[in-house]
Amino acid sequence: MEGELYYNRVNRSKHEKIDVELEYIGKKMKTVVEKGGGNNLLIVDSNFGMFNWDVDTCKTIARCQDKYNWPEYIHVNTGKNNKEKVLNAANLVRGAIRLSGSVQTLDTQTLKNIKRSNISADKLMELAMESSKINADSRSEIILCLPGEKKQSHFDTIKAIIDAGFNRVDSYQLMMLPGTELCTDDTKKKYEMSLRYRVLPRDFGSYNMPSHHFLKM
Repeated sequence: MEGELYYNRVNRSKHEKIDVELEYIGKKMKTVVEKGGGNNLLIVDSNFGMFNWDVDTCKTIARCQDKYNWPEYIHVNTGKNNKEKVLNAANLVRGAIRLSGSVQTLDTQTLKNIKRSNISADKLMELAMESSKINADSRSEIILCLPGEKKQSHFDTIKAIIDAGFNRVDSYQLMMLPGTELCTDDTKKKYEMSLRYRVLPRDFGSYNMPSHHFLKM
């Protein structure tokens, strides 16, 4: 969905508002953490650390870490470009951010097919190595069954990411998201896609499944 033009517009709150909100949450979380509760922070951003205002946010978070011992871990997706700024942001919060090097694939032709630019394998290596220097976790994401992807090129991508030293590798199956070019009839026809329905990842709910849908082990 983030491929739509709507998501090219960046809107943000003033830093003064963010500063006050984090301070308020930090005070509340100090009590929660002391009682054994969770010590995390979730930031809804697909490219955190790419802009100067993200650095300001990290400085506020670092202050909260000093005063309230919160947060210990920050759930957020970091930008794949502008590595220096992203690393600086992660360093400010003492490695609490897991650095993202999400590539989908490293196959050149497949990237052209999905009209996506990417970071190179060398840049991936640098990101993973730099994250280890500041004791930050690192994560990469790949997608299975992209248009034009072959079995060997998919395996090559997995190997490159593992060799780079990422702590975690998430592998997703290609999904037809409404509003994306991949979901159009022309693209499905061009790449002769064979589609199936399944429960989406992170789609939480209550589902009644007939017993014959489950494989017997």
